[in-house]
Amino acid sequence: LMVSNVGDPRSAGGEGWPWVDKIDPARACDPDLLGDASVPLPTFLHYCQRYEHTAKPPYDESAWIFSKYQVPDAILQCPAGEENLEDGAPPRKKAGRLRMRLDDAGFLPEPPTTVDAHLLSGGSGRAKLRNMFSFCAATRLTNLAARDYRRWFCARRSKGK
Repeated sequence: LMVSNVGDPRSAGGEGWPWVDKIDPARACDPDLLGDASVPLPTFLHYCQRYEHTAKPPYDESAWIFSKYQVPDAILQCPAGEENLEDGAPPRKKAGRLRMRLDDAGFLPEPPTTVDAHLLSGGSGRAKLRNMFSFCAATRLTNLAARDYRRWFCARRSKGK
């Protein structure tokens, strides 16, 4: 029921990749796929690997990977004009070379919803499909979690403050 390692078949034994392998490659990044009950999918994506967007999206060369260690802390910052209702500030990563960037709204850039199925074919097509599915799912679910965080822990400041 879980997927994690897209490449090594020895360590991926028993994972739910056979379900992902059956996805129509054109739907690998379709946001509606995750809620489509007619397509059986793994129920858990273990974000312990680096997942690549095969098509190298047009938005920024630095944004074509997903790694939980590369997600900028700023994704949990309240937007301007709002205050954090939590005690304390979100934890900070040590300064380093972050390859993932946030868009102007403070979220990870959304991947394109359509994929050229030709990009996911060939000798390494299965690994490309797994990477694409994982990248898109991880990016969208991380953004969803950040939106929920902001909805729960950020509040509009009143004009008097």
